Amino acid sequence: MKSIRDALKVSAALASERGILARLMQLYQHDFSEFARADQSWGDVDADGLFSYIYLDTNWAEERRKPFVFRVNGRLAGFAFINGWSNSGRAVDWCMSEFFVMRKYRRCGFGRDAAQWIMRDHPGVWEIPIASYNRPAAPFWMKVVACLASYDIEELTGDGIRWSGPILRLTPKQRPLNDDPL
Repeated sequence: MKSIRDALKVSAALASERGILARLMQLYQHDFSEFARADQSWGDVDADGLFSYIYLDTNWAEERRKPFVFRVNGRLAGFAFINGWSNSGRAVDWCMSEFFVMRKYRRCGFGRDAAQWIMRDHPGVWEIPIASYNRPAAPFWMKVVACLASYDIEELTGDGIRWSGPILRLTPKQRPLNDDPL
């Protein structure tokens, strides 16, 4: 019997899907606006009633940025953006810069599976920055990385300049040399 999570498909987002990601980004930023205080400017919409995200187009223009879209049974379910930025200031191959799962598909394992798929498909040193105000994100990301046995996991604290909040740093474990006798 197939699991409901077998319905998940993660794919690289095409430039022709830019509009889809722009609209999903509105939902993502709306979710984040819940954490903004009224006296802060972030979390506000512009004069047209839209949240702005200046990095959207760079996901197809810069080599070290990659956008992904998630579908469940062919229906849009979320997205992720990865890049080569290091929130800790240490050398990194990949950073999970944005990650969104629509509320309907949360707590079903789709987000965890999508994140793990992306990370396995892009090996190397990873950083996952977690916004300090986004309390639900920390337990989610801990579940994601707990299943990645091929990585050593380090919990860092942002310096308040490059990043404010925890950073999960994943370094591939060294494979032992083959010491088998003849």
